[in-house]
Amino acid sequence: DISTPKGVETVIEQGIRHKVDVVINNAGFGTVGQLQETPRELLLSILETNLVAPIEITKGLREQVAKKQGSFGYVTSLAGKMGFPEMTAYSSSKFGLEGAIESLRYELEPLGIGLTVVRPGMVDTDFFDTAGLTEQMKGAKSEGLLKRPEEIAQEICEAILSKQREVVIGSDKEFLQQLPN
Repeated sequence: DISTPKGVETVIEQGIRHKVDVVINNAGFGTVGQLQETPRELLLSILETNLVAPIEITKGLREQVAKKQGSFGYVTSLAGKMGFPEMTAYSSSKFGLEGAIESLRYELEPLGIGLTVVRPGMVDTDFFDTAGLTEQMKGAKSEGLLKRPEEIAQEICEAILSKQREVVIGSDKEFLQQLPN
């Protein structure tokens, strides 16, 4: 559980002990609702999990990953690139993370460390149930827009290992291609 300082500390300790050279920051959650109705505790929990923890993990594992000029991958969201109705807390956390990654590139790329932003599109996980979007996901699933985690895992790993700066997968890729430049 990286929403707590102890959880983040445990991840860092395990990463050092196992001599990791690739770290994938994949944890995250969100909710749907007007910001006015979002309790402060929930807002802070979203920010801790989606923004603060990945930054702290990167900070804590920087030296370990630098030893082998490895990579950090960050699973963000299209909501980190553009806002969506009733997703202010989630979008804020993902916009913040993408800003942090952009700044971290100046610090870490000279050390040979890759930083990859991954926008996986809609993936069939508990995320949408937790966010209160169960009904919407039924439609996405019937339209074939929802991917299984194992369908995108290889593509994510390849992007991170090859140190691509950004990879967009699945429904997000199709959606972004339809937007005007």
